[in-house]
Amino acid sequence: MISIMSDTWTTSNGGGYILNWNVIDEIPTRRHYIRRSLDTGLGRGSASRDIPYAQEAARDIKSLSETDVDELTRGGGWGFAKPAELNGYPGPSHVLQMKDRLGLTDDQLLKVQEAFDLMQARASEEGKVFVEIERKLDAAFRSRAITESELRDLVATAEASRSRLRFIHLAAHLEVTQLLDAGQIAAYGKERGYSK
Repeated sequence: MISIMSDTWTTSNGGGYILNWNVIDEIPTRRHYIRRSLDTGLGRGSASRDIPYAQEAARDIKSLSETDVDELTRGGGWGFAKPAELNGYPGPSHVLQMKDRLGLTDDQLLKVQEAFDLMQARASEEGKVFVEIERKLDAAFRSRAITESELRDLVATAEASRSRLRFIHLAAHLEVTQLLDAGQIAAYGKERGYSK
């Protein structure tokens, strides 16, 4: 048990610590952390909600939530296309959802649907590859026998897969944008809340 007396902390076994608040004032985040730790009982192990990653320890793949795995394996976007989406390159999924509001022609609708179907099939296939690589990386650490060479190979393989996924999604935005006219692109931005 810790009790605070002025600038001195004493423990139940009689040991003591002198805390210089002037030094801690120079590092406000550390002072905040110390005070929050005392308030929440962090030193006594009762504040697991404040410990980063504590809730993720039970995951099958530590780096991916179940939602992440679902999104990746079904070919969902997982945020890969944000550079395109937020810079005026509409995505096929949202264009299909907004087809009436954008006034898509039958030909545009057919081509956007084809772009979406191809993107989703490729992304789903590659997403399964990425998830499996992350599973292998997790298992390698769980075995406690991973070497630096194995680590390098697994990380390189995972990042190559992530790169392919990102390309698949960004390329679909590029393709769909070429199918739309300027008015449709502007309407898309307005509908999505990106227009100023």
